[in-house]
Amino acid sequence: MKDGPDVKRPVSPALGVLWNPAAGGNRRRQGLFQRVIQSLPVQAHRQAVTPDEVASALAALANEGIDTLLISGGDGTIQAAMTSLFEDRPFTTLPHVILLPSGTTNMDAQDLGLPGNPARALKRLRRAGGDHLKGLIVRERPILRIAHGTHRHYGLFFGTGLIAEAVDYFQHRIRRWSFLGEAGSLLASLRTLASLVIKRRDPIPMTLTWDSDPPREGGWALVLMTSLERVLFRTRPYHDSGSGSGHMTAARYPLRRSLWALIRRGTAGQEAERQGLCSGRIDALTLTLDGDYVVDGETYPARKSDGPINVTIAEERIRFLVPG
Repeated sequence: MKDGPDVKRPVSPALGVLWNPAAGGNRRRQGLFQRVIQSLPVQAHRQAVTPDEVASALAALANEGIDTLLISGGDGTIQAAMTSLFEDRPFTTLPHVILLPSGTTNMDAQDLGLPGNPARALKRLRRAGGDHLKGLIVRERPILRIAHGTHRHYGLFFGTGLIAEAVDYFQHRIRRWSFLGEAGSLLASLRTLASLVIKRRDPIPMTLTWDSDPPREGGWALVLMTSLERVLFRTRPYHDSGSGSGHMTAARYPLRRSLWALIRRGTAGQEAERQGLCSGRIDALTLTLDGDYVVDGETYPARKSDGPINVTIAEERIRFLVPG
């Protein structure tokens, strides 16, 4: 299912702010929090860093009667908020959501119409929305549900294989240089790709199943599923065949063959799979592997002994408010 049409939101919001003071963009801009409070019709606000703090903050905002939630943090903060919204259900009705890009890469916020740093994004929100944010439009987006063993996560991007390796390198080697922003993710990605040339890599054994297709076994270089239209560097690393709500790409070694099949938009289906690429729109993905996986920039361990990883589409969509 494609994204629904953008529509105007006709009423003023009861706006609550979830603020992560540890996010790179918020740390670098002293006074930004006060600017948000003064320039937007904020009814309540809470600060939170850890997933548990995010859950507590959302419960408190729900008790304040909030119907619109502004999240000021990075992709990890957004993922923690999505997980709490769907798992804990602090709100009787899911709130509208505004994303202020305050992290390091801000992949989610950029795809939803708010690129740049949080100060510029705030100005754009104020300019487009007017005094009561009535000028913002509603953009619905499906949310991924990732279940593995006893763990549940909700977000907009899932990845494993080389994606998990690049994120791990970014978190442990580059993240402290938060001023690099998206360029830091580019460095981590280039380093991971360069390592393919410098040393021989073994494919990662996985069993993949999506929708009603038969299982694909063997070695894979990377697997991703997302409800974002564009990911890092504004790229669209997937084909549009199929009618599911999520984009999926799975690539085998050697990557040069599958990447060429991905670049050639006309190469799809069985022809692309012969070149090591499976890509299209799907609604459900099941993986069995020993390794790590990523949900919106946060890394988690996966073990075959804990059962498969099931990536599906949540029953409800999130209604994001974005500039028109």
